[in-house]
Amino acid sequence: MVKLFGAEKSADAGSNRTLSETRQATLKSYVSATEFKGRPSFATFNDCYDNEEIKNDLEKAKELRTKFTTQETKQPPEAQEANLYAKALEVAILELGNEWLPGVTVSRSSFYDDYARGLDLFLEFKDEAGVVQRVGIDVTSSEREAVSKLLDIYTQLKQGLFAAAKYFRSKLDDTKGTAVMQRLIIGADRTTMITFFKLYSEYLQKISTDTGIALKKQMGEHGIKNEIILQLQIEIERCLDIMTDISETHGTETVRHALQTLKEKLSHEKNKVSSQAASLAGDRVSNAVLETSTAAL
Repeated sequence: MVKLFGAEKSADAGSNRTLSETRQATLKSYVSATEFKGRPSFATFNDCYDNEEIKNDLEKAKELRTKFTTQETKQPPEAQEANLYAKALEVAILELGNEWLPGVTVSRSSFYDDYARGLDLFLEFKDEAGVVQRVGIDVTSSEREAVSKLLDIYTQLKQGLFAAAKYFRSKLDDTKGTAVMQRLIIGADRTTMITFFKLYSEYLQKISTDTGIALKKQMGEHGIKNEIILQLQIEIERCLDIMTDISETHGTETVRHALQTLKEKLSHEKNKVSSQAASLAGDRVSNAVLETSTAAL
């Protein structure tokens, strides 16, 4: 059994467990170049918060970013590599969201919501009535972090507490400022990520060529899509189960409806996946997410 985020290693894993230094350098360069891509500007929220509050939040975001960056440089090589994959996966989801999750719009968080509130991305989608719904996404590539984050998510949910993005700006309606939503995590099996990032790193060097176009198509159809869909489905089911036992608080119905809507969209997309592909992804992801969910409770 291959566990989510690469906790287990097989004897013959070899190159399936890591990228070459050249490919890692390509990813690292792109992640650095796109660090500000799609992030909302703090200055555009002066109609939501006063300038002093925005200034303080900006300073806090800078401090946290510096703190986490410094901590990462002191980590062992394997941990730094895992961090690179998480950051690269965040950018990949931002760029390939339409191919992986049709009907879902992906946007990126501000540095404040990223570092202070654990929200990397937002998924927005419409329900049957055309009303915009949304969830927050925290991208990770470490099983230890996944368990910790799931523990945090489920513990808060049992208390009727949800994530709240402060510098949020919808791509689908006029929502701006604070937005309450459920936080979910996204990761992938280590071997799956490596095969995907081999394609991705090659694509980054050939973006404007015919080969680049073909590689992008392959990335859109890669098995990582199935793993992400299955992982989100399991987390949503768990969150909805917990919500049956909590008291109704501000935002409860909004969050529940958003999760149910996304569950239906993901189920529809999953039905398009071949039974063989779904089975293979399910063997890796469903068991792994269930294990980490159980460990977090």
